Amino acid sequence: MDRPGIHGNVLVPEFGKGLTSNGGDGIVTAFDNKTMKATSKLESCGVPEAIPSTGQLPPARSLA
Repeated sequence: MDRPGIHGNVLVPEFGKGLTSNGGDGIVTAFDNKTMKATSKLESCGVPEAIPSTGQLPPARSLA
């Protein structure tokens, strides 16, 4: 897995996805729950320290 400095993660089973906040590169990574492979990367507005579990994420720009 290419997710440097993971600070947090959340699984979203109804979508078959998960997210990790990667403090090492300032990226939030979306991944497939079954394969654990990254499906997209989102640039954060700084160092992502955590991921809210309310299902609401701040706006981000996709890098994938």
